[in-house]
Order: sequence, then C-alpha cells, then structure tokens
Amino acid sequence: MIRPADDPIWERIYPPNHFGCRAGVRSLTAREAEARGGVSPLPPGLEVPPGFARPPTARWEPDPAKYPPELWEALQGKLAERIEIGREILELRGRVSAREKDQILRGLEGLRLSRWMEQNPIRTLEIASNLAQTRNRMGDYDRLTQSIRLLYPRPEGSWADEKPLGQLRAVSTKGSSALQAAAITLVHEFGHHLYEAMREETENRLFARYIQAKKEGRFVSLRARDGVLEWFSESLAAHRFFRRDFRKFDPATSAMIEDVLARLR
Repeated sequence: MIRPADDPIWERIYPPNHFGCRAGVRSLTAREAEARGGVSPLPPGLEVPPGFARPPTARWEPDPAKYPPELWEALQGKLAERIEIGREILELRGRVSAREKDQILRGLEGLRLSRWMEQNPIRTLEIASNLAQTRNRMGDYDRLTQSIRLLYPRPEGSWADEKPLGQLRAVSTKGSSALQAAAITLVHEFGHHLYEAMREETENRLFARYIQAKKEGRFVSLRARDGVLEWFSESLAAHRFFRRDFRKFDPATSAMIEDVLARLR
C-alpha cells in the first residue's frame, strides 16, 4: 500500500498493528511511488487492537490512575519541562504540521530550560519557507525582537553529513533528517538568545574558553570559527544532540556548557 507521508491514516495503522506483526514502512520519492502505481486505495477493515499503531512521532501520555499520588506529582514536574507555544515561545508563525512542530521543539525540550525560558521567552518562532526570509541562512536570530526564523523544509544536502565533529560546515548538517537538522538549528539560534540574556554574567568565562579552544584547534564546526557567539551556539547544539561525541572532542567546553545549563535550571 502506498499513501502520502502526511496522510492521517498513518496515525491509525503505523505498524506493528498486532502481536507478531511483521509489516514495515519505508519512504519513497514521488517518482518511485509513481513507478509503483501511485497512491493506493485504502483496503476495508483497517481496525487495529488497542495499544498498537502508535506512529514514531506520537508522544507518550501517562495515565494518572496507574501512579501513586506522590509519584504522579513528581512526574508532573518533569512533564512541565515541555516547551509550549504561548509560554516559552510566545508565538509560532508559518505553516508546519503538529508532527513537524513537535519534532523541531524537541531540540529545546532536551535542554530542560523551560522554567528559565518562561522568564526569558522567545518572542516569535517563524518557520520560513525560503532562504531570503532567513538572510540566506538555515536560521536567524534577531536580538532586538528576540525572535528566531528557521528554514523548513531545508534544501537537500543540508543534513546527513557523516563527517565527525570538527570537520562539519555546521553541527546541524550532521542531523539524520531534515527535521532533526531543523531542530539542531533551532538550538543553535536559541544559543544566541541564551548568550545575550546571560552576557553580563558569563561572557568573560565563555570568551576565555573560546580563546583556549581556538588555541587547541577544537572548533566543533567551520561555523564555530566565526567568533565567540557562533562558537557557543554550535557547541550548545553539539552538546544537546551529540553529547557523547562532543565530550570526547572537547571535554572542557562540554563540561562548561553543562555547568551553565545546570545553573539556569
């Protein structure tokens, strides 16, 4: 069966659909789909037993009845760390599906700074459809308006780079998909927002580490060579998405970023 990737049917039938289910899903280009006969009609009787057919983008939602009251309260504290439009990001602009929005925002969720962001929110997150809207970059941060513009969909060749840290054009190009690359770019641009907010407190420390990293030749990407702000944002993105590799590549910067994040939490 061939159906469009954004067809709601996947919310109901994404395998496995029963015990012992051996069905699988793989993506096709439009040309490949046409060569195989194009979009298929839906067969009758697509009923799936409860507990199955959860697409990989679905979020787990806990059942309060299954938890003791004290554990449920603790879990609620963890769930409160989710990034929400209207709270940590005041406004979302641009056409993007709920699935794509969730995938992109998971980049920021992984930093666990939702409480700090409530006090220092991003005013607007705009999903741009062309490079001209982002000053010919994959992302852009406006310091005066505290807004981020993010390019999505991204052009081919801007993700799935297999080079190791230190040899990348930008950390985002190491993303395994266009969506993950966009999430990494979001964390990078958030790094600009974070740096501006904590400039007075930590700028000297960050600059000292930047100079040392420069002496050691430990720039995580080519983009990180463009000054302390780009270095910090690229390092933050590497720490968030490729933490184990980044710790090996630049343990001192990784430890410094973890300390900065821990103090803000």
